[in-house]
Amino acid sequence: MSTVTVVCPNAHRCKISVTAGTVLRQILEECCLKQGYDVDSYSLQHRNKPLDDSLPYRLSGLPNNACLDLIKSEEKKVDQGVEIALQTPEGRKICKFISSTMLADVLKKFSEEFGKDLLKAEAGKAATISYLSQHVCFFLL
Repeated sequence: MSTVTVVCPNAHRCKISVTAGTVLRQILEECCLKQGYDVDSYSLQHRNKPLDDSLPYRLSGLPNNACLDLIKSEEKKVDQGVEIALQTPEGRKICKFISSTMLADVLKKFSEEFGKDLLKAEAGKAATISYLSQHVCFFLL
């Protein structure tokens, strides 16, 4: 496990533990949470180059023990349109959503597309979403 040091605008340093699969957005959120900043108003940069916060640490090109800067963004991040594809044994469907849509709402929309309740648990089975090597299971009572 490696650490990343984030230098905040108030000159405080935040040490964040990261793994290869840690998304840069998680580093940004953890640092902003510790220092009390609004996550959507700040971004990370390394050597005066802005970083794409959707990348995992291993694909970002950052060295071990990197020192990042937390800077105020010129524009506040807004919801963007995204396309999400869902693969089930019955086939694959693609739908458009805004980036702030909750995962349960995504599954409800795909349930309409497939004509089958994807949130319904059957005989020890549950809906599972895999995203960036993280699994989210839905158990409805």
